Amino acid sequence: MLNVLFFVTNMPLVLALLLLKIHPANSVYFLLSLLPMGVSLNALLACIHQFIREKDLRVMKDYFYYYRKHFLRGSFVWLLSFIVLIILIADLLLFAQTSYFVVAAPPMMVLIVFVISMFLCGMILVVKSTFSLGEIIRFSFYFSVKKSYLTILHVILFGVFIFVVVMRPVFGLLVLPSVIFYIVMKNSESW
Repeated sequence: MLNVLFFVTNMPLVLALLLLKIHPANSVYFLLSLLPMGVSLNALLACIHQFIREKDLRVMKDYFYYYRKHFLRGSFVWLLSFIVLIILIADLLLFAQTSYFVVAAPPMMVLIVFVISMFLCGMILVVKSTFSLGEIIRFSFYFSVKKSYLTILHVILFGVFIFVVVMRPVFGLLVLPSVIFYIVMKNSESW
């Protein structure tokens, strides 16, 4: 049921992936359709965290409770990460046009992986704590470096999730989210 709610709250993305071709001319539509993803992902993580902790969940009521509760902080972490990722990917595409691509690509890829790692750590911290936004950013940086083996696993799982969502949007948003993000939350229990 969590996957269905995640699917419904990400309906703009589903419609964009089903109705539009993946083409640079449609990039604005795709970027706009990704805006609700952060809050939906945060609500999903909060429900999974509650299920792991209490073994009890009122799916619809709790999902929309966490959706409202974590809306501002989750949106901030998502939008900040999203903007930084867009800038890094745009820079990478710009470097691809030049002869400096061979030199610039590896550090840019490391930065992209690190930002995704900080994003996932930040989302987990939004769910698990009442830290301020500055503390969330500091602690997500700390966990990304200190627990790098876990955060690399989280980035790989997130990459698999994004790949499947792009290839098969309905399957990716209806089946995978709970499974993948359950593994992520279970791995980060010690934080």
